[in-house]
Amino acid sequence: MEFGVSAERPIDLIAGEPVHPNAAALYDVHFELEVGVITQGRARRFYPEGNHRDFGFGEVWFHGMWEPHGWTVLEPDTRMIIAMVWPPFVIDLNFLEAPDIRWMAPFVVKPQLRPVVPPPLRSETVRIACALAAVGGMARGLKDDTPCTKATAGTEGRPPADTERTRLLSRMLLLQLLTMVLTDPANRHLRTAAAPSTSRHLSPALMLVFSSRKHLSVNEAATACGMSERLFAENFMEAMGVTFGQFALRRRLSCTANELLSTDHQVKRIALDWGFSDESHFCRSFEHIYHCTPSGYRQAKREG
Repeated sequence: MEFGVSAERPIDLIAGEPVHPNAAALYDVHFELEVGVITQGRARRFYPEGNHRDFGFGEVWFHGMWEPHGWTVLEPDTRMIIAMVWPPFVIDLNFLEAPDIRWMAPFVVKPQLRPVVPPPLRSETVRIACALAAVGGMARGLKDDTPCTKATAGTEGRPPADTERTRLLSRMLLLQLLTMVLTDPANRHLRTAAAPSTSRHLSPALMLVFSSRKHLSVNEAATACGMSERLFAENFMEAMGVTFGQFALRRRLSCTANELLSTDHQVKRIALDWGFSDESHFCRSFEHIYHCTPSGYRQAKREG
């Protein structure tokens, strides 16, 4: 995985340093689920189909698997804590105490329906996010009289922790954040009487996607899972929040983006290596997700 998460290490923290306003939005797509909390300042998150939403102190955003998204900072010295999450960790959550909670809902519903954090709860979301950062050894960038100072006191300069204890604490803190958001009355629309979906019955299709560079059909995936196309498509959409076709295509595009940065291969070669019919088809698909051409992406990333 791009951020190194796995079943054994399901959470990776990637932010914390102060960020200054961007001249333009930066776009990305990845398999990992994304949960972000603003601890200072304001930022704007962009979603597919032209949707966007602004976030301030204590507000939380969610991005789903292979969901194209962008972001830009609106105020100087904005600080945020972002967790990248192994999707099956959330998909497979199920508690008898709250059988109607669909834990994946914040990541898969339409952007306008995603959770809101009421003002009285925002200080608590920041506290949880800062505790998560402290557990993960992310104290750098969170001091200097910020809301995270107390949570990270005494941890400055420590290398990132990666022990059994910190992994367990990270899981618990992320679950605490999700619980607080999903049990708030403002987000009751995200609860359901239906039994939660799991990723286990879709594993053959997921393995097919991650082991292939070619275009995969729904029929191939459904056959691998021993389902009819219709049943497979319904189950996949419910569990993953995207169609199988979107999931498989965005995975290939993410891999081409990594190859653009890690090699000097021509765009045409990369396109053919990853199952696109020709260079123009690849470029159209890539630009739809990343809002720039493959060559432009390579140049911008290498220039920092």
